[in-house]
Amino acid sequence: MDTLSNQIEQLTQRVTQLEQELAEIKNLKIEIAPFSLHSTTRIKENKKKKKDLTNYPKHGSKWKTQEDMQLIDELQERKEFKEIATIHQRTKGGIHARVNRIIRSEQHKGKTKEEIAAELCLDIDYVEKTINRKYSTEINEFNIIDIHQKL
Repeated sequence: MDTLSNQIEQLTQRVTQLEQELAEIKNLKIEIAPFSLHSTTRIKENKKKKKDLTNYPKHGSKWKTQEDMQLIDELQERKEFKEIATIHQRTKGGIHARVNRIIRSEQHKGKTKEEIAAELCLDIDYVEKTINRKYSTEINEFNIIDIHQKL
C-alpha cells in the first residue's frame, strides 16, 4: 500500500510539472503570435507590390539585333531610360540590364570606359560602375551586336 501511495505521489508531481510546462508553452505561443501575424502581413503586402507586367509585353523575351540597334540609337539621341522602356515595351530595369550587357560586351572587345561612354552617350560613372560589377554570365554568351556595325 505504501508503494502505491508513493507511485500516486510521483504521478501527481509529474502531472503538476507537465501542467507548468504546458502553461509555459502557452505563454510562448502568445509571445510568438504577434510576430507571426506581422510577418504574414508583411509577406501579403510584398505580394501586392509585385509589378504589373501587362504593360510590358516583351518583358523577359529575347532581344533581337534590330532592337539592340534601336536601343543604341535611342541612347545616342539621349532619350531617358523610362522613355526607351515604353518604346520597347519592356521594364526600365530590362533596359538597364541590356545597356549593361552592351557595355560589358564592348569592354570585353577592348574598348575603354571612355570610348564606351562616348559611343553610347552615357555618363562615365554609369559605365564604370557597370564594368566594375561582378557577373556570373560569360561575356561571349551575350549575343550583342557590335556598336561599330551600327555606326
